[in-house]
Formats: sequence, C-alpha cells, structure tokens
Amino acid sequence: MEKDYIQPNFYHFSEDSLWLVSEALKVVKSSMFFKEEFNLFDIFAGCGVVGIEFIKKNDNFSNIKEAFFIEKNSLMFKCLEENISLHLPDRKDIDVNLVSADFFKYFKKVELIGNCKNNFIIMNPPYFLSNPNRESKDPNKKSARF
Repeated sequence: MEKDYIQPNFYHFSEDSLWLVSEALKVVKSSMFFKEEFNLFDIFAGCGVVGIEFIKKNDNFSNIKEAFFIEKNSLMFKCLEENISLHLPDRKDIDVNLVSADFFKYFKKVELIGNCKNNFIIMNPPYFLSNPNRESKDPNKKSARF
C-alpha cells in the first residue's frame, strides 16, 4: 500500500493516516447527514493518501460532489498531483480540486461551502509541538512534522 503512493524523500506517511481513513468512513457510513451529496475537504493533504483512500474506500463515492485537497508544500503538492492521476484516474462523478496554498490563508479568503449543503473535513496535520532538539534541519521535513 505505502509503496503505491509517491512521496517525497523527507516524508513517509504512517499507519495513523490509514486509521484516520477507517474512522472517517465509519462516521460517514453511520450518519444520515452524508446520505446526500457532500463536499470532501482533505486539509494538510500532503501527498494525498488520506483523501484518496477515503474516496476509494467509500462504497458510494458518487455521493461526494467535490473533493478539495489543500497542501502548501510545493514538493508534497507535486506528489499529490501525481497520486491523484495514479489513484483517481476516472473521476467522472466527482470534481477534484487541488489547491496549493497555506490552509489558514486560504480559509480566510474562501467560504468552505462549495455547491452543496454538506461538507466533510478530514485532516492529518503536522502534530508535533515545536522542539529544537527534535526538529530536522530540512525545512520540508520540519514543516511536515511540526
């Protein structure tokens, strides 16, 4: 599975990404809210694993009207573009939007409503607190973790 995704040298997604997908799918499958069309937002998308796997494993992905993948790191974004092409080549029923932007700046400019009333936001952002003893000197790796 992991080898099926293109990732930059400084980053490798972990099992927590796949766990997040399985938990998110449980929420969607058990909720009446998501029986209608909804927009999917993968925020801090990285190389796209979480959002792509969510779409692929959602039994009724035709209920996803639009998917937004938001990632600011240019190296991650290139991998995201390639992974979308590899893993979601025939997406006739879903409009996929790739947004190369800092989410916090993007969020202030754009209303996350889209063109339907329901939105589902999934994210696995960098989650380590800043710690000079653990931070990498590589700015890309640092931004992916802290």
